[in-house]
Amino acid sequence: MATLLKVISPRGVFFLEMELVMSLVFMDSFDHYSSANLGQKWDVLSVTGGTNIDTSGGRRGTQSFIANINPTRIGKIVCGLSCYIVGFAYKQDAGLTTTRSILNFNDGTISHLDLAVSTDDTLYIRRSGTTVLSSYSLPIAMGTYYYIEMKAEISNSISAGGVEVKLNGVSIMTLAAGVDTQNAGSAEINRIHIGTNGVTSDSEFFDDLYIIDTKGAEASNFLGDVRIDALRISATGTVSNWSPSSAGATLVSMISDTAPNSNVNYMFASAASAAARWTHSALVSANGSIYGVQLNLNVAKSDSTSAKSVAGLFFSGSVSGVGSTTLVGNTSYTYVTLITSADASGVSWSSNTITNTEFGIKIVA
Repeated sequence: MATLLKVISPRGVFFLEMELVMSLVFMDSFDHYSSANLGQKWDVLSVTGGTNIDTSGGRRGTQSFIANINPTRIGKIVCGLSCYIVGFAYKQDAGLTTTRSILNFNDGTISHLDLAVSTDDTLYIRRSGTTVLSSYSLPIAMGTYYYIEMKAEISNSISAGGVEVKLNGVSIMTLAAGVDTQNAGSAEINRIHIGTNGVTSDSEFFDDLYIIDTKGAEASNFLGDVRIDALRISATGTVSNWSPSSAGATLVSMISDTAPNSNVNYMFASAASAAARWTHSALVSANGSIYGVQLNLNVAKSDSTSAKSVAGLFFSGSVSGVGSTTLVGNTSYTYVTLITSADASGVSWSSNTITNTEFGIKIVA
């Protein structure tokens, strides 16, 4: 019997207003899933239940991640490199009652560097979660978003500019060359966490998050304050080789739920090279440049013996492209593929290109 692949409620999320990102690792608008789906997009969860996706706390009245339980932290597993840059919007709804670590750069469970916020609104760069390497005091206005970016190089002797924090695009902390930022273990980062390790019920909100490494030719430093918008599937595209789980239903009706609903509604296929593409909702804002696309696909296969791989794809006019290939697991999860240019020559995205592009999925093998 052929192995079936199931796609359950794919989500297209488009990265807006920054330079072409060849080193884009991950992004999240937090707008296209619920609290129950956090573990399908994020790899590491340290939550105690409750509501972690706030439906109206985002910067534009959309969703955000909220850390309001003891503790609430989520993390991404990344390639083991010595340097990453993370940016995100951050706000508090009330003053903190204890110092909170809001961003961590880890080697497994070893915390090399973190960014912490104290009860008197001081930001700290810390090694191992305890040793303060730099601090900056500012009054945080309650209910106001700030855009925080941190570049973190892990080394016993960092390079000049290897660790820096920016607030709303302005540099506020930079560690001197030669500072030791390596706690223990290897001088690499393979997990990045946001959230809190606090012990009270203070509420902190996170939105418009990006992660990049520093290896890309086009972008190897701070991106600035970026906007990330989620666009949803709206109609079947010009290629459709998959089938709906309910006879007579349209593919779009099977995969356009507000949140993935496991094996209730899905589309399926088994043949190599089977592809499906969709159109999507319009951009809310077309201002600024569009420099990266992240396609979120909730994919699973029907048996545990055979190997299956998929890739995200796009089609714009006469030009098509295929994202990186990923081996599919046996349970439903959010598979993420990145497409960072609008055609094979590396031309960056425009609002017109996005409008006329179909995105989808293809079975590779």
